[in-house]
Amino acid sequence: MNKLIVIRGPLGVGKTTISKIVAQKLHAEYLSLDEIIDSNNLAGDEGIPFESFLKANEIIFDIASKNSNCFVIDGCFYYQEQIDDL
Repeated sequence: MNKLIVIRGPLGVGKTTISKIVAQKLHAEYLSLDEIIDSNNLAGDEGIPFESFLKANEIIFDIASKNSNCFVIDGCFYYQEQIDDL
């Protein structure tokens, strides 16, 4: 299994900036949870359902399993169950 480095935290604390720097220094791939959710239309009209976060995890796993690189992923990861699933 490839290494996944998850950088999580509340909005506006610099997750994306730090994630991109870490990815660059480690020669890793950068993935944004927000971009995965947006590009796969996983957000609902009233927020993002828990099931959509699990679907995003599947997409992350699919990307990582097809590539031997390490990945740095940033996102809020609102649910502990989502982290456990990933």
